[in-house]
Amino acid sequence: MTTPLDETSQAIIAELRQDGRRPYATIGKAVGMPETAVRQRVQHLVETGVVQIAAVTDPIRLGMTRQAMIGSRRRATCGSSRTPLPPSPRSRTWSSRPARSTCSPR
Repeated sequence: MTTPLDETSQAIIAELRQDGRRPYATIGKAVGMPETAVRQRVQHLVETGVVQIAAVTDPIRLGMTRQAMIGSRRRATCGSSRTPLPPSPRSRTWSSRPARSTCSPR
């Protein structure tokens, strides 16, 4: 069940989206509330799962210099034969996929 957010909570979230480290006093001035009320409101939003505070990192600056793209396919559960696919125009490898299954969906 979701509860719609009031305009004040939406305004606080908008301020946090611009800068998640913005002081509560600054947010309070922007939304017309005292700092303590903003702090309590943000704490409630976090506790109820409406907002999550997270750090976004720059992988290059952390020394992660390689990237990978990974894909997967799910196999049919009741058995199938595997037929090769022609090479993808975006890939130099061959892949295979299950043939059309006669299994009934679960």
